[in-house]
Amino acid sequence: MDNLTSIFFGNLPKEFTVEQLKTIVQPFGVGYNMRIIPPKDKDLPPYGFVDMTHSEANLLLDYFSTNLIW
Repeated sequence: MDNLTSIFFGNLPKEFTVEQLKTIVQPFGVGYNMRIIPPKDKDLPPYGFVDMTHSEANLLLDYFSTNLIW
Protein backbone atom coordinates (compact mmCIF):
# COMPACT_ATOMS: atom_id res chain seq x y z
CA MET A 1 0.00 0.00 0.00
CA ASP A 2 1.30 3.46 -0.87
CA ASN A 3 1.46 6.48 1.41
CA LEU A 4 2.10 4.69 4.68
CA THR A 5 3.61 6.35 7.72
CA SER A 6 5.76 4.38 10.14
CA ILE A 7 4.95 5.15 13.79
CA PHE A 8 7.53 4.48 16.51
CA PHE A 9 6.48 3.13 19.91
CA GLY A 10 9.27 3.42 22.46
CA ASN A 11 9.79 2.19 26.02
CA LEU A 12 7.36 -0.70 25.70
CA PRO A 13 6.89 -3.09 28.62
CA LYS A 14 9.34 -6.02 28.43
CA GLU A 15 6.69 -8.65 27.63
CA PHE A 16 4.74 -6.47 25.16
CA THR A 17 3.34 -8.35 22.13
CA VAL A 18 2.31 -7.50 18.59
CA GLU A 19 -1.27 -8.39 19.57
CA GLN A 20 -1.19 -5.71 22.28
CA LEU A 21 0.19 -3.21 19.77
CA LYS A 22 -2.63 -4.14 17.40
CA THR A 23 -5.17 -3.48 20.17
CA ILE A 24 -3.76 0.02 20.66
CA VAL A 25 -3.83 1.06 17.00
CA GLN A 26 -7.02 -0.73 15.92
CA PRO A 27 -9.46 2.01 17.04
CA PHE A 28 -7.65 4.44 14.72
CA GLY A 29 -7.36 2.25 11.62
CA VAL A 30 -5.46 -0.66 10.13
CA GLY A 31 -1.89 -1.28 11.22
CA TYR A 32 0.40 -2.80 8.61
CA ASN A 33 3.75 -4.46 9.25
CA MET A 34 3.55 -4.33 13.06
CA ARG A 35 6.76 -5.35 14.77
CA ILE A 36 8.32 -5.36 18.23
CA ILE A 37 12.12 -5.01 18.33
CA PRO A 38 13.88 -6.54 21.34
CA PRO A 39 16.77 -4.43 22.61
CA LYS A 40 20.34 -5.64 22.23
CA ASP A 41 20.93 -4.61 25.84
CA LYS A 42 18.50 -6.69 27.95
CA ASP A 43 18.31 -3.86 30.52
CA LEU A 44 16.59 -1.60 27.97
CA PRO A 45 12.90 -1.77 27.01
CA PRO A 46 11.75 -3.06 23.63
CA TYR A 47 10.37 -0.72 20.98
CA GLY A 48 8.06 -1.17 18.05
CA PHE A 49 6.83 0.17 14.74
CA VAL A 50 3.46 0.18 13.02
CA ASP A 51 2.79 1.36 9.47
CA MET A 52 -0.51 3.18 8.92
CA THR A 53 -2.01 5.46 6.32
CA HIS A 54 -1.20 9.14 6.88
CA SER A 55 -4.74 10.03 7.92
CA GLU A 56 -5.03 7.12 10.38
CA ALA A 57 -1.57 7.83 11.79
CA ASN A 58 -2.57 11.45 12.38
CA LEU A 59 -5.67 10.35 14.30
CA LEU A 60 -3.58 8.04 16.50
CA LEU A 61 -0.86 10.65 17.10
CA ASP A 62 -3.38 13.39 17.87
CA TYR A 63 -5.06 11.17 20.46
CA PHE A 64 -1.87 9.97 22.15
CA SER A 65 -0.29 13.41 22.22
CA THR A 66 -2.68 14.15 25.12
CA ASN A 67 -3.39 10.64 26.52
CA LEU A 68 -1.04 8.09 28.05
CA ILE A 69 -1.07 4.45 26.98
CA TRP A 70 0.34 2.96 30.21
